Amino acid sequence: MAVCVARAAGRPYLTESEAHRALALIAAAGLPLTHPVFTAELLQVGLADAVKHRDGMQRLPLTDGIGSCVFVNDVTAAELARALEYVHAYTDRTDGPGQ
Repeated sequence: MAVCVARAAGRPYLTESEAHRALALIAAAGLPLTHPVFTAELLQVGLADAVKHRDGMQRLPLTDGIGSCVFVNDVTAAELARALEYVHAYTDRTDGPGQ
């Protein structure tokens, strides 16, 4: 969820403040934002696997404002890596890993 929020912030779907609000809500619900095993490489493998099971489409949900989403099919491995970096930067600025 956090990576999809971060990816939406990198597109015209969410403002920086909306993305931070969404990440804060995820953390406040007790859900982790990051984990050491969660890497850009793992994201790429997971997305490739999802495409296999979705008729060749990514169908990746991105938050389109608070409370709605759009499904996209054009996310690149580089975008996923940047989104993960965004989440890590956010957690570094807040209460620490995953918060």
